[in-house]
Amino acid sequence: MSDNNGKLGVTVHFAAKTIYDKALTNEFKNLIVGKFEDAINKSSKLEVDDHPRNGFILNVTLELPRDDKSKPPVLKGAISVAIMGVGITPTTANIKPASPNFADVGSNPRSTLSQAKLLVTTILERGVLSKAIAAMEARVPVPS
Repeated sequence: MSDNNGKLGVTVHFAAKTIYDKALTNEFKNLIVGKFEDAINKSSKLEVDDHPRNGFILNVTLELPRDDKSKPPVLKGAISVAIMGVGITPTTANIKPASPNFADVGSNPRSTLSQAKLLVTTILERGVLSKAIAAMEARVPVPS
């Protein structure tokens, strides 16, 4: 356990596999990691811990390329999650959406960023986030 409160620790790692503007990588990292950490801290079985001795390592990968050949241009977004158990019964889980999500972005860079953030948030809220939390909570050992 992470400490005496009975919760397992979770550390969240982020990687941008493809992103339409590399300069925005940290902005999306903060958005995604923040959403996962908020959800983890709301759990009765999990807590954020940068170095869990017992718990999980959560690896989140973002794919957010822009397709300018489409009319209007679109962003194609996908978020995948790999979960590995640490110091508990060996466990792994992989969560990927069935198909990518899309957002029309036009040619205005400000519009593109706001649409990209909305797209990423929608992907997280439509199941990736809740499935990841549920997968970890299901693997929390029952105290004897």
